[in-house]
Amino acid sequence: MNPFRTFAAVTLCLLALLCVGVAAAPFGGPTGTLSVSGNVDTNGGSVHVTVHDLTFANWPYYTIVGLSAINVGFGNYVMVPAPDLIYARTCDGDGADHYSAPFPVGLPAGTHLYMQCWQNTSVETPLDPPHWEGTNAIEIVVQP
Repeated sequence: MNPFRTFAAVTLCLLALLCVGVAAAPFGGPTGTLSVSGNVDTNGGSVHVTVHDLTFANWPYYTIVGLSAINVGFGNYVMVPAPDLIYARTCDGDGADHYSAPFPVGLPAGTHLYMQCWQNTSVETPLDPPHWEGTNAIEIVVQP
């Protein structure tokens, strides 16, 4: 069983409704690509995270990790994970980044974790409203 699943079709929902389960493509489509490899089981482990083709190079982005999928419309994109953990990073000159994420011992088998990256692309003037763009989302399932 492949513990990593990419969400190609995600749910569009109104922020106020927080509904789950209606498959549809996001308005803007994902920006950049998120991928993970590695092993996470009840003994811990780590995943190797790769993100590339973000809109702005040498610019901050945020990895959102959640224990559940909320699938909430966020601007023209869909935020898949609940924002339980937010990890700030800066991508390189190609709009890419690579890092390892350790997981603790004792996560119950079958636990689902959801991961997605977001970048604020409103940088022309300080008065611009924030415009966030999201990558595809990844589901990680803890193995026995």
